[in-house]
Amino acid sequence: MHLSRLQTEKARRNLFIFGVLLPVFLIHLVFNLFTSLFNAALSLFDWNGYIMEVKYVGLANIRRMIGDSFVWEALSNNLFFAFWSLVCTVSLALFLAFVVTKVKLGAKENQFFEAVFFFPNTLSMVIISTLWLFVFNPSFGPASAFVRLLGLDPPVWLGDPSWVKPSIIIPQVWAATGFYFLIYVAAIKSIPLSLYEAA
Repeated sequence: MHLSRLQTEKARRNLFIFGVLLPVFLIHLVFNLFTSLFNAALSLFDWNGYIMEVKYVGLANIRRMIGDSFVWEALSNNLFFAFWSLVCTVSLALFLAFVVTKVKLGAKENQFFEAVFFFPNTLSMVIISTLWLFVFNPSFGPASAFVRLLGLDPPVWLGDPSWVKPSIIIPQVWAATGFYFLIYVAAIKSIPLSLYEAA
């Protein structure tokens, strides 16, 4: 009797979990998996997206893509952006979390810094882009004004090939650091004092 009740509760729990996960799975299936498979199939055809005429070309589009230098340049830029965004975000978040947790501050001060560092994460990408376009404005942006204070000529941050990559990475790091900062703060605070004493 007791075993049967446990099995019933387990079945209800599994059914509840399945019911909660099913909508997420369906959304993923429709908007991610289906569209990916559709695009993969579409790559086998010559179609401009407007007219009804569709011509099967097999792997010709893929061969042309592999031989296109712009594709490899775009891939290289994306890998550069992804690598340095990740490294800078994680490193900065860990450093800030270590400083905030090790410096003896009150609860209100800790909450203040946590809110300040996390605030950029709450902004939309439109706001972040607009803000940093102003910061990197070559005529009146704060970044250019700071460089002029040093007696140097500021570059065209988003127009110079040697500066555009870091100029794009900085806003991404600024926006994402707060999220990882809170994770690291929670992880550091959860470490027992006995481990520090043992170390």
